[in-house]
Amino acid sequence: MKYLINILAIGLISLSSLSCSANIGASHADQNPPKEEQAMKTGTAQTELNISDNSFRGITVGDKISSYAKSDYVQQETLKTGEGDFTVYAIKDFNNNPAGYFMSDPNDESRVGDIIVQTRMAQTAEGIHVDSTLGDLRMRFPDIEVHGSEIEGRTYAHHNTLSYRLDVVSFSYEVDAAKIPADTKVTEIIINRQ
Repeated sequence: MKYLINILAIGLISLSSLSCSANIGASHADQNPPKEEQAMKTGTAQTELNISDNSFRGITVGDKISSYAKSDYVQQETLKTGEGDFTVYAIKDFNNNPAGYFMSDPNDESRVGDIIVQTRMAQTAEGIHVDSTLGDLRMRFPDIEVHGSEIEGRTYAHHNTLSYRLDVVSFSYEVDAAKIPADTKVTEIIINRQ
């Protein structure tokens, strides 16, 4: 009988230990966000997916589009909008995930025009990325201009060669930026052709 009680006690202690280690593992997992989020916080992706004033992912405004024809991270696609269908070139990140796209320059369709960055993993030298806020933009660029687009209803904040699409609708070019909440998110970063 004593032997059976000892075995039951050892079993209960083992189960208790397993339960504690599972809880420790679970709480440890809660402290470790997904790799993308960790990379964003630690800056490991910053060196790979930087947005400069004229380039992203090694693609520069004005480059010959044909130089990316055999690339494994650029693929020609059709973008369908309310204004029609447009040929765009999808850009993938280093893990083959969608990162954005570029359009051809309307003045010379053989060259890269605007580059649109849509991944949160890329950021500017000032640390602005998709999901940053209008408040973040105002802190870094006090003179930032905000305008709407009459046809698309899109709203953009502009600074130098970059535009930041905001998650707010405006069908007028003139926008009272003071009325846009500071927590309005950036949904795209556009490197504008010159």
